[in-house]
This record gives sequence, structure tokens and C-alpha cells, in this order.
Amino acid sequence: MKHTAFDREWERLDGEPSNYPGALQSAKKVTLPNDFMIESDVAPDAPGGSETGYYRGAVCTYIREFEAPQEWKEQTVCLSFDGVYGETQVKLNGMLEARNSA
Repeated sequence: MKHTAFDREWERLDGEPSNYPGALQSAKKVTLPNDFMIESDVAPDAPGGSETGYYRGAVCTYIREFEAPQEWKEQTVCLSFDGVYGETQVKLNGMLEARNSA
């Protein structure tokens, strides 16, 4: 089995991506792993309190585009993520492929 790192050149959008064609959203370039929550504000009245570090919680979307090489055509390709958190969805070409419920 061949392993290919896939942790660079991701884009992070705060919130969910727009479903409207042409809608502009600014994205931040990141390398995984990335914890977007630590860049947000904390508040003493956060729902999780001290158990969540007083972070309020939010939605974040990570996007990575790539073109599969021709030699992958007749092969099985497995995409593996380590350390996803909360209610995570993995979509490929807009199709839900995996879900992790908190």
C-alpha cells in the first residue's frame, strides 16, 4: 500500500460554504491538523463551560481540491483522517462519504 500525505494546501472557511454559485467567501490557507476554534474568542457563558475551554463552538469547513492521477483509475483509493472532532462530514464531489457524530 502506498501512502500519500494530503495535509497541505487546504482552505478553511468559517461557517458552511455557500450553496449559491458565484458567492464569494474568503478562505484561509491551512495545513492539517488545524484547530480553528483556538483562533476564536472565549466567553465565561459558553455552553460547554470549562470542559470546552470556554469556547462557544462553531462550524468550520475545510476544502481541498485535487486531480487524481490517471494511474489511480483502476485502483482502490482510501482517504483517512486522523483526529476529526465533533459532528464531522466528509464529502467528495459533493457526495457525503462519511460522517462522525459527537
